[in-house]
Amino acid sequence: MLINKLLVGRQNSVTHSQLIDVLEDAGFISQEFILTPLQLGIPYSRPRYFCLVGIAFCTSLACDVS
Repeated sequence: MLINKLLVGRQNSVTHSQLIDVLEDAGFISQEFILTPLQLGIPYSRPRYFCLVGIAFCTSLACDVS
């Protein structure tokens, strides 16, 4: 699993789009979140962008992200 953290707004950059495209072309899947440290119990409120990248393992019944 790969975790990418950026300041909010940077996820709209050309570099970010290229990274996601390369990862998807290589067969990876990604999930993107904007979270504040307060949501994780940390007393700091500046939001952060997180991108989790992993490989999907699919069977005839379901997919599992690892």
